[in-house]
Amino acid sequence: MTEETGLQVRNSAYKNSPGRWNWAVWIEGTKGKLDEIDYVEYTLHPTFPQPVRIVSERSNKFRLDCRGWGEFTIHAKITKKDGQVLRLDHWLILRDTTRSDSAQVSIKGATSESEGYSPFKTTVFVSYSKADFPVFKVLRKLLEDHGLEVVTADTVRPGQPWEREIKSLIGRAHAVVALLSEEPSRWVVSEIAEAQRQNVSVVPVLLGNVGLPTNIADLEPVRVENPNDTRGLVAVAEEHLARVGL
Repeated sequence: MTEETGLQVRNSAYKNSPGRWNWAVWIEGTKGKLDEIDYVEYTLHPTFPQPVRIVSERSNKFRLDCRGWGEFTIHAKITKKDGQVLRLDHWLILRDTTRSDSAQVSIKGATSESEGYSPFKTTVFVSYSKADFPVFKVLRKLLEDHGLEVVTADTVRPGQPWEREIKSLIGRAHAVVALLSEEPSRWVVSEIAEAQRQNVSVVPVLLGNVGLPTNIADLEPVRVENPNDTRGLVAVAEEHLARVGL
């Protein structure tokens, strides 16, 4: 959910036949933010017979139900009652959501579960380089102790297209926490860029005396002066968790 708009595009899906999916997309936000919306114009992949769909039903969060076979970027043009227009992008996530435990989502009467994560938990994607793994371990425990689900690039399922899986993981996260040390990994930088492209909030955590990359220079970072001080790291992280509502 972006700090600027307070809104985020979300989706759920289930397989209805080999290679075919029923899916739904909607706008997530507080009651007040959703009440400000007049209608949402979704632009789907151009191969759809009617790629532009307009939804004005507020009661179901401007939900659009559809079906198809592949993942793609959905463009949402949100027109507010005051005439303001917001534009959000979302990578449609298709996962086999056959029921396998108690975590369920209802899509027009169908029961589903998103593979690899619970749809009822706040999910945080943590981006880090191998050199910062000790800091990541401390941060992961802290986030999980707060009831958050932590996913990383290591969550990518074996045998799956890596880049597409990373897009999916970031797209379904409520926020991306990026650990940045003196020489940030190019993967961390690219994952930050992907989060920005999908309008997912980014919380940069600066480890030591480092600056922000130019592409996120306008964000307010969390600074950890001494990454080796576990207590200090926990204290700083605790103080800033509320920034994105975590």
